[in-house]
Amino acid sequence: MNPITRLGLLTATGLALTAPTAASASTSDMHHQLTIDATLASFDFVDLGEPGVTAGDYFVQTDTLTVNGRPGGTDMIHCVATGNETEPGLCQTVLVLGNATLTAAGRIPNFEPADGQPFRFAITGGTHRYRQAQGEIIVTETATGYTATIDLHT
Repeated sequence: MNPITRLGLLTATGLALTAPTAASASTSDMHHQLTIDATLASFDFVDLGEPGVTAGDYFVQTDTLTVNGRPGGTDMIHCVATGNETEPGLCQTVLVLGNATLTAAGRIPNFEPADGQPFRFAITGGTHRYRQAQGEIIVTETATGYTATIDLHT
């Protein structure tokens, strides 16, 4: 069995977004929905225990991102297995978008997810224009990476 060959995982980005001013931030929540397409750049699987996917094994993945059809940045995803490849994985990601970052975390339903099975990650924070970011990311694996819809509140 070939455990993990790549994972089309999550990401979020907001290259086209600008942060609200202090005055507008206090009077209303800025809501943005973004579409991300990710292309796998690198993938490394670390098998710590018995051969094949077992609890504690992990992978690190990077992707090149396109945001709303334009070049948008890169990501780094780290996921840890909770059991075999059909058990959930626990993940965290960092998206680098110019001089800003956006972070997210969540659970993938299978450590080796099936194409087309969507999953959600919570936005956990960010820097610069994303310093007040909240929301979630809905991710769907594709043959070459993943697509994600980001429901972002700043």
